[in-house]
Amino acid sequence: MSRNTLPLAGRRKLSFASEAGAAAVEFALVSILLFMLVFGIIEFVFAFHSWDATSNAAREGAREGAVRSDVAVIEARVRAASDFLDQSQLNVSITCDVGATAVSLDAELRAAGSKATSSVSSSPTNTTT
Repeated sequence: MSRNTLPLAGRRKLSFASEAGAAAVEFALVSILLFMLVFGIIEFVFAFHSWDATSNAAREGAREGAVRSDVAVIEARVRAASDFLDQSQLNVSITCDVGATAVSLDAELRAAGSKATSSVSSSPTNTTT
């Protein structure tokens, strides 16, 4: 046998034994999806919290409107119930129909591209003394 032709058993196979950076590349690819999922969940929680806060504030305003028909007092109650929200982005519109004694309240919050709207109507109970 000549030196130039080695038998197949003696040849070295080409292998990819060095996979030292493979884990880092896989993490880089998977971490994008993981971070998008985590931050999407966090953004959903913020939007849900804003919606729940406006809904609670609308209920508080409707409760106040069932007792009093003063729009300033009702709006103060709504703003007090949602004082942790950005008040500059909170739009409160109150409609009091004294004849029907019903209060309709719409509270909107626009923050980070999300809009939370709550509308509540309430009628006071008739109390005779």
